Amino acid sequence: MIRFPVGRDGYRWIGKTNWSCFVVSLCCVVISGIGGIRVSVADHSGVVDTSGVVDTSSVVDTSARAKNKGKSLSCWDALRGLGVKAKRARAQGVTDAVEIPETLGAVTYRGYGQPKTLILDCSLALSLAIAAPYFAAQGITRVRYSSAYQRRFIRGTKRLSHHSFGLAIDLHTFSGDVLGTLTIRDDYEQGLGDVSNCLGNPLTENGLVLRKLWCQLSSSQLFRIILGPDFDADHYNHFHVEALPWSERSDRSLISERLIAGTRSNAH
Repeated sequence: MIRFPVGRDGYRWIGKTNWSCFVVSLCCVVISGIGGIRVSVADHSGVVDTSGVVDTSSVVDTSARAKNKGKSLSCWDALRGLGVKAKRARAQGVTDAVEIPETLGAVTYRGYGQPKTLILDCSLALSLAIAAPYFAAQGITRVRYSSAYQRRFIRGTKRLSHHSFGLAIDLHTFSGDVLGTLTIRDDYEQGLGDVSNCLGNPLTENGLVLRKLWCQLSSSQLFRIILGPDFDADHYNHFHVEALPWSERSDRSLISERLIAGTRSNAH
């Protein structure tokens, strides 16, 4: 089941342009290769960038055994299969809570004034791990976030935010040794892109980096929704990145199949 976004904090789309972007993005996953997941990274406007390749065969841990052939792995097994050093955790409201010691797929996540360990629902952790090459392609190795798992209501409502379930994280700052440090508040350029060209024409190199990241993440099929400054004023300084629960994801079998294939290949 795919839930369509309605309402605030990631649950509405405004106008025909955003709706068409959402529909087009549903049709952009292309599978190639035996050992990997290739996401043909069509941005949410339909412009294809084939630079986003996630080759799970090169990072699969042999703990994900071929005995799972023919069925979907649990999210935990998939996460461990990707080599993520996670621990089981307990967190109120989180269906499958995991504790991440900062690093997901070679990207280090650090919170503002928060513990070094990151608590997320496994589904979001897995999506971030698979999406790591999108960050690496832009020279990003470190990310600062504000809210991850946090029990709270959506602003102005009595409904719990998806942060309350460990399914959302707010990303503010992106850094790399060569890249330097970019912030959504200071470097993201609003109003770019349309249905024929997601990137648009950024005026700065920093703006181009952040726009490329936005386009790839928002069209990767790994996340339920990505929100940023173009959505509303509440998101002026961050990307709100949100995943579906593992039980509701249509890509479970695909991820499991590629992980198992990679495990079998590594075992020979």
